Amino acid sequence: MKKFLIILLVVFIVLALVAGILLFSYSSKYIGSKEAVRIALEDAGLSYSDIRDADAEFEKTPYDAWYEVDFETHGTEYEYSIDAENGDILSSYSKPDR
Repeated sequence: MKKFLIILLVVFIVLALVAGILLFSYSSKYIGSKEAVRIALEDAGLSYSDIRDADAEFEKTPYDAWYEVDFETHGTEYEYSIDAENGDILSSYSKPDR
């Protein structure tokens, strides 16, 4: 019984370490959703006070990672794709809000 508890404790510690490493690598590898929104707003020539709604969703494939950023002003809808690793604008689109 004592041997089983020791093995269980070792497995738990290893899993916790792996989870911590994965979480750290994710958080340091990508720019984050707040930064993606800031980049899109700067490109549009807007500030947080100019917009009504802002949403940034993280998207990932085996080869790429990006944020889909959407926001609205009083009259225009904006959509951006921002590279999650370096902050480059991959695409942008705006249209009048009707």
